[in-house]
Amino acid sequence: MPHLPQTTLGPDPEQCDRFADSLSSAAATEAVVQDIERLQKNIDVINDLFDKVARPLLKFDIQYFGRADHTSALSPQWNVFPKRFNAYVDNSRDSAAAASRIMHLYATTVLDRVKDMNCNVTSLVKEIEHFKEKVQKHIVVAKTVRGNFSEIAADIKEFKEIVQITIDLESITGPLSEDITKAVGNIQLLEQKVSK
Repeated sequence: MPHLPQTTLGPDPEQCDRFADSLSSAAATEAVVQDIERLQKNIDVINDLFDKVARPLLKFDIQYFGRADHTSALSPQWNVFPKRFNAYVDNSRDSAAAASRIMHLYATTVLDRVKDMNCNVTSLVKEIEHFKEKVQKHIVVAKTVRGNFSEIAADIKEFKEIVQITIDLESITGPLSEDITKAVGNIQLLEQKVSK
């Protein structure tokens, strides 16, 4: 098989340099930092909404069932949601961190080698294929995580309907009625925020 030193695999070395530089630029870093800060603010808002729903449900359980661990109690059912949500967030962060490491390694290893016109093309093709396989795995994980958030949003919507039926059956009055009404509104808001 003849050696083809002028063969390219796609972008020219200058394009690879620009791509590698853009991945490590101050602007790219700042954009990532802003995304992380925005994400953390959204997570904080969602966790605060979980708390705002939990308190009125606990009051309701104690007032109407005599205790929070009654078989029909709403608060224990609700307390599962923030745990699930935060587990999904952790999984999402782990996946994003791993994908970020892969992109950084790709930029610093593979793209830097492409600049060298005398690089071993066969070896480079293998590295690119390996990179594509790793990226594909992270795409699958990202889709799973996205599905998890959609699933919890659907479960929250279903729970909201259970809460509505329960409070209609119990004919809640007084200050607790207002608290529960706000809780139902917060459940609806949570459903929207979690599904985004």
